[in-house]
Amino acid sequence: DDVSLVMLDPFVPMLTACVCHCRDTEVTLVALKCLLVLLRSNLPSIPSCSKSIGSKTLSLLTAAGSSLNTNHDLTQACFKTLTHLIGSETKATKGDGVNLDDERGVEGDFPLNAEQMKVLISLIKASITDTDQHNPALNLIKVLLIHRFMSLELYDLMESLMKLVVRSPK
Repeated sequence: DDVSLVMLDPFVPMLTACVCHCRDTEVTLVALKCLLVLLRSNLPSIPSCSKSIGSKTLSLLTAAGSSLNTNHDLTQACFKTLTHLIGSETKATKGDGVNLDDERGVEGDFPLNAEQMKVLISLIKASITDTDQHNPALNLIKVLLIHRFMSLELYDLMESLMKLVVRSPK
């Protein structure tokens, strides 16, 4: 099993380069889906690629903007990728990497910086209020809460989510 992991590891930087530099949406989507499979493994090159994957995934979500329904598959893949990246950082830094006194609630090799997290939370909010497919966005919120991420934007998101849950027939 370790041999197969060693053989898969070189694909992480190649797929990361594909996601970061490819202009074709379909190729980017396939590369993200492949990366999702590899993110579930504990491969050595994932930490070195996580910041660039996180930044590019966030920019793909931002490019979708208000049209989160337009390319549903890419949007969902981006949310799932960010969920895995943040979730894997949670497992890696739990205990000694989280500083609760920090206003952001995160320290260490988190894949997104504070400004990027603000953007991400606004995109999560837009996705939850504007689309019918909530699961990937809700899973990302769950990971942020497990990670003990704290920001004013997250509190606003939770208030919006509370109103939505009360009003929604689903």
